[in-house]
Amino acid sequence: MDQPQQPDLVAALIVMAARVDALTWVTGALLQSHPDPAEVLAAWRDRSADAADSGFEIEAPAYREKFLQELQLWTGTLEDQVRRRT
Repeated sequence: MDQPQQPDLVAALIVMAARVDALTWVTGALLQSHPDPAEVLAAWRDRSADAADSGFEIEAPAYREKFLQELQLWTGTLEDQVRRRT
């Protein structure tokens, strides 16, 4: 199997970064518009536990660790929203 070319890797990283940024903005907008951020946090906690135990797109220890760190960062963001709005 051939190794991907450098431009292909750069293009893939740009696509992934754009998707992450867009999802971050969309999530923020949805969270701010929700009437009860505590309800969102409760749903998130239920769902993030499932996500942490599920399969992963990339079977690499570094990916799993980073994924779990990202889940924790989002949990902190949601908890901050609850504190600000209650």
